[in-house]
Amino acid sequence: MAQALVKCGKCGQIFDRNSPDIPNEKIKNRYYHKDCPNELQKRPLSDKEKLEATIKRIFKIKRLTPKFTMQINKYVKEYNYTYIGIEYTIHYFFEIKENSIDKAQGGIGIVPYVYAEAEQHYLAQLAIKKKAEKLGNILDIITPQKIMIKLPKPKPAKNFNEIIDMKEL
Repeated sequence: MAQALVKCGKCGQIFDRNSPDIPNEKIKNRYYHKDCPNELQKRPLSDKEKLEATIKRIFKIKRLTPKFTMQINKYVKEYNYTYIGIEYTIHYFFEIKENSIDKAQGGIGIVPYVYAEAEQHYLAQLAIKKKAEKLGNILDIITPQKIMIKLPKPKPAKNFNEIIDMKEL
């Protein structure tokens, strides 16, 4: 096996990526020692990266097409939508409302038509969550009390001596 020297993306040390003695991994065209924690694994995803991941998951694709990128840029610049707002709208339309991705024609053109509806949905969910938390706090304050209820003794049934004629019924 030929020697392939690479530089660790974290510590900067040069090592042979083919060496079985040096455990390493390749992440986005960079090599890292296995024991060197890299920034790509530790840093949280940006809102744009989360949006892209959601689109990839919903549409079952590995890379965003230029159409997706163009639509995202248009919605952010012209409509002043946020990346997280677009992500929630896509999630709402395709996963909560269970609309088919087949009708999307390889894009997210539905976003401007559903954005306000999705926003109302999530605001309602937030209001419900806040009310539940508030109610939970109130219920924590209230202490349950035992109440003794005395039921009266049952009275014996009255003696019915009437004869019922079955023909009349």
